[in-house]
Amino acid sequence: MKSPARIAVAVFIFLCAGPVFVSGCGKKGPPRPPEGESIAPPTGLTYEIKENTAHLRWKTQDDSNAGQFEIFKAEQPVEGCNGCPVKFEMIRKVPADQTSFAYELSRGTRYYFRVRSVESGDRTSDYSNTVRFEH
Repeated sequence: MKSPARIAVAVFIFLCAGPVFVSGCGKKGPPRPPEGESIAPPTGLTYEIKENTAHLRWKTQDDSNAGQFEIFKAEQPVEGCNGCPVKFEMIRKVPADQTSFAYELSRGTRYYFRVRSVESGDRTSDYSNTVRFEH
């Protein structure tokens, strides 16, 4: 027969240490953006090609709290790249009062551009629409 002291120790360990072992696997949920007001994304991204330069233009919303814009580009060869993944890279940051950008193009290339707003605290908006063209 077990002594009452041993039973009391076993119950104590179970009650104190048990929740530690069954509290979960430690896996966190998906990341969530900081709570608060969201940042308005740029809208209406368009392009115009003059000679070998793409002139990008976008609009901002009146209540936008962006401190700057990030411009993203992806490119692929026109020939032999059907179905290739589109991998964007940030190519430039511009101040919030600038709503256009010029980029020099290369022949035989398919281009993709998109823009997003960045708040002074480094919070970012969703991306604008993506423009795609070949040169």
